[in-house]
Amino acid sequence: MQRLAALPRLAAAARGAAAAAARQQSAVAAGGAAAAAAGPAGASKLALGAKYLAGAGAAAWASQSDGAWEAARLAYLIPTRLARDVAAAASIVMDYKSSLAGLPEGDAEARDAALRACHQRSADRLLKLCFDNGGIYIKLGQHIGQLDHLLPEEYVHTMRAHMLDKCPVSSWEEVRQTIREDLGAPPEELFASFSPTPIASASLAQARRGAARGSSASARPARRAPAGAEPPPGAPPRPAPPPQVHVAHTHDGRKLAVKVQHAGLRESCAADVATIEALVSAARLAFPDFNYQWLVDEVRTNLPLELDFRHEASNAARCAANLASPRSTVGGRVHVPEVLPGLSAARVLSMEYIDGVQVTDRGGLSRLGVSPRALASLVSQTFAEMIFIHGDVHCDPHAANMLVRRGPGGGVQLVLLDHGLYRQIDDAFRHEYAALWRSLILADRAGIKAHAESMNAGDAYPLFAAMLTMRPWDQIVEPQLQHLAVGRGAEERAMMQGYAAIYAKQIGDLLLRMPRPLLLLLKTNDCLRSVDLCLGAPVNTFVITAKTCARALAEPGGGAGGGGPGAGGAGAWLAGALGRARLELAMAAMRAAGAWAALRSALRLGGGAGGGRAGGLGAGGVVYDEALLSAHRAAAEAGVVLSAQQEAASAAAAAA
Repeated sequence: MQRLAALPRLAAAARGAAAAAARQQSAVAAGGAAAAAAGPAGASKLALGAKYLAGAGAAAWASQSDGAWEAARLAYLIPTRLARDVAAAASIVMDYKSSLAGLPEGDAEARDAALRACHQRSADRLLKLCFDNGGIYIKLGQHIGQLDHLLPEEYVHTMRAHMLDKCPVSSWEEVRQTIREDLGAPPEELFASFSPTPIASASLAQARRGAARGSSASARPARRAPAGAEPPPGAPPRPAPPPQVHVAHTHDGRKLAVKVQHAGLRESCAADVATIEALVSAARLAFPDFNYQWLVDEVRTNLPLELDFRHEASNAARCAANLASPRSTVGGRVHVPEVLPGLSAARVLSMEYIDGVQVTDRGGLSRLGVSPRALASLVSQTFAEMIFIHGDVHCDPHAANMLVRRGPGGGVQLVLLDHGLYRQIDDAFRHEYAALWRSLILADRAGIKAHAESMNAGDAYPLFAAMLTMRPWDQIVEPQLQHLAVGRGAEERAMMQGYAAIYAKQIGDLLLRMPRPLLLLLKTNDCLRSVDLCLGAPVNTFVITAKTCARALAEPGGGAGGGGPGAGGAGAWLAGALGRARLELAMAAMRAAGAWAALRSALRLGGGAGGGRAGGLGAGGVVYDEALLSAHRAAAEAGVVLSAQQEAASAAAAAA
């Protein structure tokens, strides 16, 4: 309790140290380009200089602060993290510049090979940075592993392979000490048995254990951090990674998974917040048009909650209650592990042990006899209900936080793990968000514009829609049922990455002004999209989303016809029935439009899906179009979103 109560004070102390160091950060950030041109030695010197330059300011501030140990720890952690960040960024920039320089012009094959090799080296550097810094950086690395359509596959695959379940581990003595401090006794007294070797580090431990059974993989302890960046003798210990999980048994024989937070994590995460704030401030000084203060605000709000396992236990209990309620259609098919309150505290969480396979383990699913199609539908339905029906959302649904098993009755059961990061949304926002998604799925231009503008998107509503769906605007408004389906082609990936790079400033502006709940919902979308792609995208999950939105909008106050604030009983039922009927008619019309477009393409009648549609679209979906990207680039440089400009021109022409 004392440690948790001290967290705001530690954060304030960290911000003070960061403020002392931040005056030097514009020089450090500006030095990145110089290091990129100076070679490895330049990057090394930049790291050393940044560490001691920033460290001098932090140490000077810390010497005047209360709590000598905390101040010393922060004075070391903040500049060390900043130095690693700058050094990693400089070496990545340098590698890209040197790798692509001197390549023969027009040799696309050589350029592609050099670029792929550089992507992999850079991903490895980023991975090492995450391991070295620990804390929040592990979470950031995990999320990078979900961004299939925004980042080169080398980054995504590297982070996905190492960040989800191969994080550093704490020593057995540190684990014992944490349990003793929080629960009042050592593990050998509290449990009948307690394995000193963790089955995994981070929140997905049970997933790795379950995936190992019955497969060629063997259960193995979590990966330790790469060597090469150890603190000097006498320095404060390295920042801790996310929690690790141990298998234990109660005295009555019940098998448990016990999650134990790493010693020092609260303190080092205060430094993480200050480090991110200093980096964002430095970036703002160097690039005034880019404001990522929203990132600092979100981390500062959510991190203390994630660090308190009692908050996670409360989230898990609410989730289980929601899924078991009459409003849920997935009750019995989704399970939340039971938490044992008597063996849990702020840094220790004892819960029911679940044996299963990871949700994206295609081999494990096959051995269980689970259809990827049925599983994708269940995942989609579960999270659609969380968002649009319950308004209480698990915001970290990456693959390692979901298991699949055969339930007590023999049916397929989805198991949700790691309930630390949640977002509760009020009914007004929930209904507005449901109306927006219904408009997106039905390709309703006017509805998208109206509901996006209600969320502060303004004239950038086509970009806002693209951020939600990871589709270009021309595909979003294509009146076909599969229009929001995400493809896996290299051309599509390159096109989406191009859009993201071109509109980086506008995206940052949108993130800064959109309602706060949307930030974590965007993260949730990324995670679910990644899981769906790993399963092979076997179903149109947007149909499930649309039907769930219709349910939400048929509620009293939801805005569907007849469902006003005072509606209830027969009126509410009738409103829901009418809403579902309208939705089915709209989707039937979209199916017919898609079939007609496919027929025209097959008969070479021109237009439709095979007619070389505008907006980077072709017969196979999104195709790479450099001329189109150039047009978007010119618009972005002028401060506008090209699709919004085109929509405004079309509306003006129609009015005339």
